[in-house]
Amino acid sequence: MSAWELGLEWQITTNPIQVNSTCLTLLFVVSAVGIPGRLLYGPVAGKFFGPVRTLIPVAFCAAVLSYIWATITFLGGLYVFSVMCRFFSAGIQSLLPAACAGLTSNVKIGVQTNTCFSLIFMACLTGPPLAGLLMQEDHCGVLYAQIFSGSTLWEGSLALVEAKIRRKNLSIS
Repeated sequence: MSAWELGLEWQITTNPIQVNSTCLTLLFVVSAVGIPGRLLYGPVAGKFFGPVRTLIPVAFCAAVLSYIWATITFLGGLYVFSVMCRFFSAGIQSLLPAACAGLTSNVKIGVQTNTCFSLIFMACLTGPPLAGLLMQEDHCGVLYAQIFSGSTLWEGSLALVEAKIRRKNLSIS
């Protein structure tokens, strides 16, 4: 579910404020921030917490940022949001393969990772048309897509928590 948000994020980042003249600059900034975002979380996960325990708070932070997205009304706020959101989404992208491997036994590691990426493929395939539909329903606004973005990330984060609990053979209730 989190992959839907990542696809929606790229689809409608600049629409709330209509900053067409600075889209290229924003794209460069977001691309540059993705580099440390991808590089930072791997060593932290490897040395201290593990990939799943690192991915859970990163995904929750991305979900909170997606809800905050709806409140941005000026260009400076859009830059700050884009930098923070890309930092956390890059962390999600870099930690996901290791987290998939960490949630299964060694025997099924390839099948589990393949299933995970197959679901991500479907989310990436349906994300942009879904964003367009939500924007059409909102009369060219992006509020519905922003709420959907935050909700899918929140649900994905909760699914990670549940998977981690079940992996440790603990009861949820």
